[in-house]
Amino acid sequence: MKKTLLVITGLFLGFSLLAQNVAREVEASTSINTKTSTPKGVIYSEGFEVSSSPETGQLPEGWVQKRTTTLDGAPTADAETPRWFRAEQGVYGFDDNTPYIRTGVAAMATGYTPPDFTWAISPEIAIPTPEEGATTFEYWTWYKPESYATSYYVKILADDTWTTVITMIGTEASNNTYGTAVTVDLTPYHGKTIQIAFIYEYTDGMQMAIDDISIYNSDPVGISTNQFDNLKAYPNPFTNEIKVNSNVERVVIYNLIGQEVMNVKMTNNTINTSDLSSGVYVVAFQGANGERAIRKMIKR
Repeated sequence: MKKTLLVITGLFLGFSLLAQNVAREVEASTSINTKTSTPKGVIYSEGFEVSSSPETGQLPEGWVQKRTTTLDGAPTADAETPRWFRAEQGVYGFDDNTPYIRTGVAAMATGYTPPDFTWAISPEIAIPTPEEGATTFEYWTWYKPESYATSYYVKILADDTWTTVITMIGTEASNNTYGTAVTVDLTPYHGKTIQIAFIYEYTDGMQMAIDDISIYNSDPVGISTNQFDNLKAYPNPFTNEIKVNSNVERVVIYNLIGQEVMNVKMTNNTINTSDLSSGVYVVAFQGANGERAIRKMIKR
């Protein structure tokens, strides 16, 4: 009860958070060759929007839940409830789970009672080797250890070895209620197949959530270096329009599985985006002389 009361009284609605705190533009801003039809930077994304059993909080297909008694134990034992779950307002999750969802209708969340150590493990993800540029793993978290000291970890499995890449000890960590993305350099994993695990440690802490996971390459194969200098696309998050500070001729917008959802000419450095659904998008800007730049942007 102490956590629920604190959350309800001390927090804000998830989408109002987006309105108050401008999300960081992902530094995946590069140019793409004019012959490239889709941006190749996004390797994997998961927003927890789809579930085969939303009424039971089932995570998306391919995600599995394990439990270990030590952090370095092999995750072989299945985790039973309580554990991580897909939280969707009015379907499954907390009584008032709106603060725990960053974009879309759902996020991956956990209460504060799952025993040590509860793992949510992604499907296998192949990390290609680009011609140049770093590969980044990014996720957003609703995490409030300054109230009750929740601890969690992120591990990556490659070559049959789990490596801890994020350690968040609640007594030492700061609040991050979807204010800033957490990033991990995956460049050492080029050419490998990996799995990612989010691991909750019981500390009688606070509920937490994970949303908008993505893996992207900052200079993907086939792109050129011919780009806009200092192009700014704003606001981010946006609602009904995107503006830029450069002379952009055309804008092409893709969802995170590479599907083109908008392709329009820009007028007065502004485009209307009212027809787009809420979510995360890859936005490609093209100049009259073939200049290209990519930004990752969020629609409220």
